Amino acid sequence: MSNVINISKTQIIMAFVATCIETTARWLDLPYIDVYQRMKRVGLIEKYILPHYETLHTESRENLAQGLVECLEETANSLFSINLPDSNCTNYTGLDNRSAEQEIVRTEFNTDDDPVKSPVIQEIIISNRIGAISVELAKRLNIALEKALQLFYESQTCADLHDKSTGR
Repeated sequence: MSNVINISKTQIIMAFVATCIETTARWLDLPYIDVYQRMKRVGLIEKYILPHYETLHTESRENLAQGLVECLEETANSLFSINLPDSNCTNYTGLDNRSAEQEIVRTEFNTDDDPVKSPVIQEIIISNRIGAISVELAKRLNIALEKALQLFYESQTCADLHDKSTGR
């Protein structure tokens, strides 16, 4: 008999938000906290990722990362806010001219033969953990999901989770 773990839609959505942050951080080769703070500052999470979850979650990780990077670049010289629906973020069209081979190298660099150690698999695992923790924090503290996500991303626990010597 197998055990089935039920995951709420809210937890899935929060894991997706974490995936957006983690994938973009990997894509830009930046620390997760820098990407989270930048997305928070420009309103990318509240004004773009969450409201457009149903559409965005159908994209591949790499298409998603590129689109989010484009949105962050668009807002870099603005007043640090996204003004949807006029923002070009809503007109994101997909990957640029990078070859599929370049994408595979970027996403699947793994010196071990263990597929679980793949950066993409590790990203999936950590994103799901962050989503679950954020939902639980929101419930226990009776706060908004976005605030729970912020509390977790800015915590030492999150730093430890991202630290390969302590969390993975």
